Amino acid sequence: MWSSNTNMNGGIKDSDKLLKLKYPTLSIQSLSNYLLALHTKLRDQSTNTQEFVKYSNKLVHSLLEYTLSILPADYYDIKTIQTPCNVPFQGCSLISSISYNNNNTDNTMNSQLNLCGISIVRAGESMEFGLRSLIPDIPIGKILIQRDEFTQNKQAKLFYTKLPMNITQAKQIFLMDPMLATGGSCILAIKTLIKLGVTIQQVTFINLIACPEGLQRVYAKYPQLKIVTSFVDQGLNEHCYILPGIGDYGDRYFDLARKLDIPIGVDDLSRSHRVGALISARQEQKNKSQSEKIKHRALLVRFMRNNQLN
Repeated sequence: MWSSNTNMNGGIKDSDKLLKLKYPTLSIQSLSNYLLALHTKLRDQSTNTQEFVKYSNKLVHSLLEYTLSILPADYYDIKTIQTPCNVPFQGCSLISSISYNNNNTDNTMNSQLNLCGISIVRAGESMEFGLRSLIPDIPIGKILIQRDEFTQNKQAKLFYTKLPMNITQAKQIFLMDPMLATGGSCILAIKTLIKLGVTIQQVTFINLIACPEGLQRVYAKYPQLKIVTSFVDQGLNEHCYILPGIGDYGDRYFDLARKLDIPIGVDDLSRSHRVGALISARQEQKNKSQSEKIKHRALLVRFMRNNQLN
């Protein structure tokens, strides 16, 4: 049995204190009883898909709120509003985008990104809803990366990217993936962004559960990277899966194993990941096709109405 190394009064684990001393840019949520209860529910193997999604969304929302709370002051604007009691109140508002004049002769204004989100598909997509609930107008891109289960170190492979056009202008990019295991997906995603012109100072990697091995590998490659996590687990097993862990997060959240009749187990995870990669890519194409069908249908309806009127 593995203990969370905390009492019922919550607080910071002793192991977390050492990790934060070792990695100055690492931020870990303080382990309150409520946070521990969420982790307990998610990690329980008897938790069904509906409950898993429900509590996962709660945990993601909590983690993203924590991430926004530790942003520097220059991400917020001082704002004075009028209360219903007709009394002014001075507070602040989060800046999700910045407007600036590009000095064109027509005096047009462009929008420079302040915050941007990127999910590492497939599991990272589960965090998009939480981010949009907090920042509705935030642009979110996608990077499809899957672990190759047949390689010794579960090497990550890049399949697909869809990113905001002006991503290099973003002041801060929230890179999202629920699990930090070997660190391969995180490193490959950051490498992809850097090739496009993004700097490591622009990136914050947000995950629900991390492990010491993953942190060590990522920080060895990118020591200046900001990482925000909800919980640091004990470590990896011989199959490079986090212990005590949560199982296959993507399968549990999206219920892929049930839909495809794939049994969940270490020997079957490789098949699940490969199928997940194909489904994610095909879903993107399906969404495009569906959008085109809707446009064509709208044009047809308009044409028929015009003919009836004539």
